[in-house]
Amino acid sequence: MDLPLAPVDEPEPCAARVPLFTGLDLEQLRRVSALARPLVLEAGDALHLAGDRTDRLCVVHSGRLALTLGSATGRERVVRMVEPGDSVGEHEFLTGEPARHGARALVATRLCTFSHAEVARLLAEHPGIGGRVMRTLAVRLAEAEQRLAWERQPVTARIAGHLLGLPALRDEADLVVVLAAPKKDVASLLGTTPEAFSRGLRRLADDGLIAIEGPRVTLLDPDALEALAAE
Repeated sequence: MDLPLAPVDEPEPCAARVPLFTGLDLEQLRRVSALARPLVLEAGDALHLAGDRTDRLCVVHSGRLALTLGSATGRERVVRMVEPGDSVGEHEFLTGEPARHGARALVATRLCTFSHAEVARLLAEHPGIGGRVMRTLAVRLAEAEQRLAWERQPVTARIAGHLLGLPALRDEADLVVVLAAPKKDVASLLGTTPEAFSRGLRRLADDGLIAIEGPRVTLLDPDALEALAAE
């Protein structure tokens, strides 16, 4: 699936935000960024579908993607959120296989894309990038195993673990997190239904563990949430 390219005006080299390119100096980062082709997606746009042949590695510069799997019943399952600095397409580059997951933008998203040929050249010039690619894939495997373990837990325990894993801001004495995607997508990521997810949030709120205001969730009792997530 080919999407129109649009300019991304950004003074900072896009590669500077990417963990894969950690360790490169500013001039090297500029050379890497010069290889990138910018791509802009609107909320709901598909980067690619599961089964598509893709010949590029894509790095999220700003915004957010959801990686998805379809089912025999036609329902979509979110398997990973792709945040700024994260990338999509390493598996396809390493194996030459079609995309295992679909990818769609949850919000307006800007990406830097590198052709597989350019990625191969970067690996040859900077071998350390290859090691970081493998570490990235190992972390994702561990996260996938954690999600499988979560699915044996009660929904409230899954929600507690998810909330504790989100970046937190301090609001006076409390910690506040923001749900990074629509509730239906977070529910899918946690292996439950939107209705069960909403009930779980209400139960945590009724128990005094959290307070909910739109996508903002105040963690009123982080210790109790940690104990619940460990069940």
